[in-house]
Amino acid sequence: MQAPLPLVKALGDQREVRQTGGIEDLPPETTAELAPNDITKSNDYTIQHCSLLAPQVQNVLESLYDVLPLAIRETHYGVTSAPYQAFFKNSYYETVVHGILSRVTIGVPLRLDFGKELLVPSLVCALKPDTVIIHKAGQEFDIYDICKGNPTWALMYYPKTPNIFICPLFFLMPTLPAVGNCPTVNEATNQFEGNFTAFWQSQMYMLLHEIAHFYIGVTVEDSVDETMDWNYAFSLSPMNATSNALNYVLFVASKCIFTWNGRSYKRLVSPRR
Repeated sequence: MQAPLPLVKALGDQREVRQTGGIEDLPPETTAELAPNDITKSNDYTIQHCSLLAPQVQNVLESLYDVLPLAIRETHYGVTSAPYQAFFKNSYYETVVHGILSRVTIGVPLRLDFGKELLVPSLVCALKPDTVIIHKAGQEFDIYDICKGNPTWALMYYPKTPNIFICPLFFLMPTLPAVGNCPTVNEATNQFEGNFTAFWQSQMYMLLHEIAHFYIGVTVEDSVDETMDWNYAFSLSPMNATSNALNYVLFVASKCIFTWNGRSYKRLVSPRR
């Protein structure tokens, strides 16, 4: 099931091809041309072409760095941890989950294919025309035009590359969910309750989702179709759960960070499995 709003789009997802005239069906040899300069860093991540909004992207990453150690520590408990049991179910995959979240914390460069060069995860803003151009089969596609033509998209992940493209909508969202927008669990039904879209429309969790896609793609051999229903996500098999980016988001959100009057708070949220 897809998210209520297509705020995140994975370039390469065959299910979405007809929405943008086939640009999602990008082969590995497709190249992205980036305008020079305007590059900043956060740990090993590069932030490109965000201009005066680069500090806002850095702030989102710093919020992510703050919450990830709690989740990473939780992986050490395996199935004795209620959140880990809910979303991954088998201690055999502890090292996979721990490894992916640890890489996200730093922005570890990785090789997408054996023998290829190390690639640094890059967050690339498409805030104006002619900044980020994709070349495919002799044609050029401007990422800004794709964002503009799909105004409900905030982020786009470009598989087989380290690039996550940031659309203007991203900067209209809160860094963290507002109070009351973190999911809660109905103990009678053991199901999430709340407004998924309100929780999802926060910069930190959406960005975590896309970065997780990058690391899942290069560290987990098996893959599954993306599951974006938060109740179905914790019914996945352990192997499929480790390949589903939303499971990592919900696992991290089991130490849910939300904001109230400018301050951050935590709330435990995870169904029992």
